[in-house]
Parts: sequence; C-alpha cells; structure tokens
Amino acid sequence: LKNIGFDPAKPVALFVTTGGITPYDELLAFESLGELQKNIPDIQLIIKLRRNFFESLHRKIISRSLSGKYAITVNEPLATIFAVSDFVISGSSTVLLEAMVSKKPLILWALNSYEYTVLRSSLIPFIDAQAVFFATDVQGLVSSARVLAHDEGERKALVEKMEKIMHQEYTFDGKASERIAQLLSQSPLTSIIKDDSQE
Repeated sequence: LKNIGFDPAKPVALFVTTGGITPYDELLAFESLGELQKNIPDIQLIIKLRRNFFESLHRKIISRSLSGKYAITVNEPLATIFAVSDFVISGSSTVLLEAMVSKKPLILWALNSYEYTVLRSSLIPFIDAQAVFFATDVQGLVSSARVLAHDEGERKALVEKMEKIMHQEYTFDGKASERIAQLLSQSPLTSIIKDDSQE
C-alpha cells in the first residue's frame, strides 16, 4: 500500500468494472465513486479496469471525478488486490465469487436494471441472508461503504454469513452432475418431453 501512496491505517475499497454496463453507466460509476470519497474522506480506492478500447477514456474520467486517494490497476492479479482491500464493490461478474472465496465483504452495486435483475436473481440467497450489501443508488453505495470502511466487526459478520450461505449453496464434492440429473428428472419440462417422445 505504501508503494502506491496509500495509508495502511485507512480503509481500502476495491471497485471492479464489469461487462454488463454501458459507457454511460461507467461514467455514472466513476462519478459515484467521487461522491463516495466526498462522503467518506479517509477511504482509499483501488479501481480495476478491463483492458479494452475505453481504458484511456476511463482514466481521464476517473482523474476528473475522484479527488481522494486512488490507484488504477489493469493487469494486477485479483488475489494480490484482494489481499490489500478491506472490501469489494462490483456488479455482476465472476469477481463476486472470487471475492467470496477470498473472504472479502461485498457490496453488490446494481448500476442499471439489467445489473439489478442479474444480481438479484443469481445471488438472492446472499441478499436475503444479508450476507452482502446490495446498493441500487449512490446513497445506498455510500451508506454501505461507510459501514464496511469503519466497522471491522461488521466486515467479519458479513464474511461469516457469506461462508455459511456458500456452504449451503455451493458443494464442492464432485457430484454436481448427479444433482443436475436429479433436478432435471424432477422438472415438469422433463415429463412433457417424455410424453412427446412416447407419442
């Protein structure tokens, strides 16, 4: 952290851009991160960008939108960034699962209706169990980040809930195919297909 000018005693949030948002949403995201810094002056941001056509534009927007401490990364491995981050902010992305495995508290950030639908439908057990924060606007983002930035006990509690839900929802026992086959056999669609094949 010292190498990038960060204060190890101050909170660090990692924001990871996703592929499910439009350029307008990305502009909104960076402006919202600027609001986040204004409301939580001691927060330090690491922004992980995707390497694409918009990278140089994103860097310009970020420099105009953010006023506090921040660092931009593109190629740095997520495991390395997770290690120095107190919590993670992201939309629909496999980054969310990687953060869970790395035991990092999460703010799910729905920047548009598509992101809201995907996040809500795919991570509803975590949302319902309050194992993650779910922000749908800037106010929600700021209030969630304020808690995670300054309350270590809350961060630990979220991770404990998250691990419990992961244990319930994801079983790494090598029997996924058997469970899928069982689910398919119980599906109403399966009986319809069987009836059609017998005609």
